[in-house]
Amino acid sequence: MIPQALLNLLQSANIALLECQAIPASGGDRQYYRLQTSLGNLIAANSTSIAETKTFLEFTKVFSNLNLPVPKIIAVNETYDWYIQTDAGKDCLLDIVLQHGITENTIELYKQVIIALPKFQILAHKTIDYTLCLAAKQFNTDAALFDLNYFKQN
Repeated sequence: MIPQALLNLLQSANIALLECQAIPASGGDRQYYRLQTSLGNLIAANSTSIAETKTFLEFTKVFSNLNLPVPKIIAVNETYDWYIQTDAGKDCLLDIVLQHGITENTIELYKQVIIALPKFQILAHKTIDYTLCLAAKQFNTDAALFDLNYFKQN
């Protein structure tokens, strides 16, 4: 069943829904849906953490303004518990490696990632509002262990 709040957001953004498929959760409390729409494939997200959503949206805006490779935010509802973004596709790098092994193509993908990731820190550092960060103000050993244990338990 498609949540009414998602249907309302699609309608307010003038997006026609053709198909909706829930995406299995993977850590965190967000629910994701892969949408086929009049604008193409999109991802809808629902979260009970409004502060987390606002942080995500603000960081995404900064990254996007710096031309970093992030999905584009298409629509956000007025209560910030739903947003729609472009769909980057179903495959993640780990899935590609597990399916194809270490090949010239996967090595090239890793090189692209290694080139892109530092840009997020180096370029965005001057414009990110770090007061929006919800957990640790710096990612040290304690923060890394917290994340590892969270995903281990969830």
